[in-house]
Parts: sequence; structure tokens; C-alpha cells
Amino acid sequence: GARQSPPAPTGVAFVFTEVAAAVSEGAAAAAVAVFVDHTRKVLVQKTGSSFFGYECQEVGAGNFMLAFSTMDLALSYCSQVQEYLLAYPWPAEVLSLKGFEEVVDGEGRIVHRGPRVMMGVGYGVPFYSMPHPNTGRADYFGPIVNIVARVKSACQAGQVLVALKTPEDRGLKRRRTKDMIQAYGSKGFALTSLGKHSLRGIAGKVALAELCPPSFGHRKLGLGESLGAGGHHAVDIAGVAEKVGRKTLVAKSRVEGILQHAEEVLSPGR
Repeated sequence: GARQSPPAPTGVAFVFTEVAAAVSEGAAAAAVAVFVDHTRKVLVQKTGSSFFGYECQEVGAGNFMLAFSTMDLALSYCSQVQEYLLAYPWPAEVLSLKGFEEVVDGEGRIVHRGPRVMMGVGYGVPFYSMPHPNTGRADYFGPIVNIVARVKSACQAGQVLVALKTPEDRGLKRRRTKDMIQAYGSKGFALTSLGKHSLRGIAGKVALAELCPPSFGHRKLGLGESLGAGGHHAVDIAGVAEKVGRKTLVAKSRVEGILQHAEEVLSPGR
């Protein structure tokens, strides 16, 4: 239930997942079920007095919103699951499906194999959490949740993208991106900086890094087309400015109306 979820006021690490290929039935659905089952096994592992992670919701097969008490646990989850999927003994009927094939690089090393799960990761302080009306599971609200969801949408198939710095960090003392990557590297997390990028619907830029599974450090997918110049994740600055301008004019008109009414009421002789 919601009581097992990480408390919102102290900060939460979120992971959003999505299976890149279309999943309907048969071998594809069975392969995704392997991912779903392993995710839930990892989440219920004990770390001290608490569970490894928390499942907030699953919207469609394999499309999770997950919460972790620390960024280290979130990154560990992503590394474990990606490595598990790449090393899993998938049957030929799965590897023959579009979007599930085995792909190797020029040196014969595995790049893709089985279902490609996109994962977006980020840490921040949500505004609040409350039980979902249908499931009773904790649901979180706030800009950081939206940011991590957008990070997931910017992933290439099978990629893990991490938001190291976001517009929500303003006023917080976070280390330089380079120092953060080195610190995570000392803990065994292989992160490669991809620079700062605009994401659709997010004002300001997000510093992104790619996480590679421990045994597949060669698998660096880099930036997808959506993060390139003019990609669909670019913020429409002109459109945002126009909307803000319209709202400002409406607010100004309302204030002027209130002041005029107050002046009429307070005028002598009325």
C-alpha cells in the first residue's frame, strides 16, 4: 500500500519505464512478462529495514512508474534489470520478432537482445503524494515527476537516461555534472554525459547522462533524434511566451475591474 512508499518531503528517485516495441500477445507478451516479473522481484528485495523500491503504477504492460528512496537504488534497479534482459536466454521465437532481435556491434558484442526497455531516471522533491483512487498505491505529484517522464520519452530503445540536473534544482547546492558522474562511477555506475537538453513541456534545460549496464559498458547509444536540433522535445519558446502574454492580459483586466468596482463603492456620496 501507500504506507510503504518513500516519503515525498525528503526527496524521491523516480524511474519511468516503457517497452519500445509494440506488444500485443504471443511471444512478445511473454517476453515483456519476464521483464515485469523480474522488476517486481527486484523491488521486493530488502535493503535494511525497507524494500528495494516501490511500484506506483503500471500503465500498460511494462510501463512502470517506480519510486526509490535514493538515487543509488534507482540506478541499481536499472542496471540489474537491463543486464538481466540482455543476458536472458530468449527463445528463437522471441528473437525473431521485430524490435526484439539480437543486435551486435562491429566487434560482435551484444547491443540489443530481447525486449528494449526505455528507462528515465531522476531525483527530486515532489509536492506531495496520495493514494491512487483505483489502486491505493502511492501517486506522486510535482514538476520532478513530469521531468522524469519526459526523460523516459527521450530515450532510444533499450536506453537508460538519467537527469543529473533539472530546472527544479535552482537554489539547491548540487555538484557539477562532471563531479556527479565521477561520484557515481566510484559506486560502480557507468554514466556518460550527454549535455544539457530541452524536453517537451519542460521550461529550462535538463543535464542528461546515459547509464550502461555493468557487463555491457560498450553499449553507448548516445543521443536520439528527438534530442537533436528541432526535435519534438524542443521547447516552443514562442508558443509559451504567447500563452503567458495572454494570461497576463486577462489577469490585468480582472485586477482593473476589481479596482474600478472598489473605487465606485468607496466613492463619497454612494
